[in-house]
Amino acid sequence: MSRRLLVLAALALPAVLHAQGQPAQPAATPPRDTTPPGAYFGVTEYRMAREKLEKDITKTGFTVYIIGDMEGLVSVVRNATEMRPVDRGGTPQHERFRQELTDEVNAVIAGARAAGATQFIVNEGHGGTLFRNIFPEQLDPEAILIRGYPKPIVMSTGMSPMIDAMMIVGAHANAGSPGVIAHSFAFDSFTINGRQLNETGIAAFIGGEMGVPMVLASGDDVLTSETKEMLGPIETVTVKTVFSGSAAGSLSPAQVHAQLRAAAARAVRR
Repeated sequence: MSRRLLVLAALALPAVLHAQGQPAQPAATPPRDTTPPGAYFGVTEYRMAREKLEKDITKTGFTVYIIGDMEGLVSVVRNATEMRPVDRGGTPQHERFRQELTDEVNAVIAGARAAGATQFIVNEGHGGTLFRNIFPEQLDPEAILIRGYPKPIVMSTGMSPMIDAMMIVGAHANAGSPGVIAHSFAFDSFTINGRQLNETGIAAFIGGEMGVPMVLASGDDVLTSETKEMLGPIETVTVKTVFSGSAAGSLSPAQVHAQLRAAAARAVRR
């Protein structure tokens, strides 16, 4: 494993890292560690997850790894109400957007399959319910679903050279950008070799270490623009146009699903 990937493995240690401009402050007494058992993962745990996932991947056919986030879904504009379940201070709207996430992932799978992809690994990328958002019973029955927390390198759990392409749906723009609910994990910024990366770029960086390209990203217009600037001319689907950090003009779900199917097919054929 390269030195750069070792650096990225630190993403699985959020309590140890501190955002730029937010240095750790000394405490009079050591704080109580409330981290769930096993939440601190390193290279060994990452390799184990990859090896376990590789057992489910056949060496023939085309395998697509799909990350499902939520802030960049069609119509989502408010994190406090739409991205949290009722028992965590949210509203019943959260269930509707869980359904939308499931539908958008299924649309990508359908498009990729139509272009010849044969295997699908879906990784839950939104932590609002500890990475348990997609409705498993409604997900394409041929897909493998990675859900729950803790898991190594969160949005890239099990990433392997045996995978042929990566896609992300529901992605959001970089921290500090004008995008809807824009952030980058818990960092003010994440920069490698002088280039600031959003969460899509970070996932692409990890995949790129293993020869797995990021080929499709969907989200608001800020996300798609900055991702193309980072990664080049990959397939993108702009599901909404940003008016502010909590307002956007959104396409209909039916339009978005059709565009995702078409974009996923193009991405696999490229």
